[in-house]
Amino acid sequence: MEGTTLVIVALLIVLVSVWLSFSKSSLKGLPGPWTNGLPIIGSLPIMRSKPFVKLTELSKQFGPVYSLRLGSIDVVIITDFETMKEAFAKDAFMGRPPDLPFELGRETI
Repeated sequence: MEGTTLVIVALLIVLVSVWLSFSKSSLKGLPGPWTNGLPIIGSLPIMRSKPFVKLTELSKQFGPVYSLRLGSIDVVIITDFETMKEAFAKDAFMGRPPDLPFELGRETI
């Protein structure tokens, strides 16, 4: 009985932690289908054959800027040329998280 209880509690902890990690999307506020997506696979089920056709349909439904979760990665889709020019012209959109190995290696070169 104790082993079964332990397995059930461990399973509940794993399920709750997966749910919490997917509910804290960094793209909140952007429209999109299944904003948080399904656990692990995200919005991949809607991308069957010919994903470019589906992305075009989604842009007609949600506008020129919307979000998807592809697998476990949050993705912003921009389909309007003017919006794309504006986004890539600003440094705020060009940033990346710091790359620790690169930063450490740069000091030794």
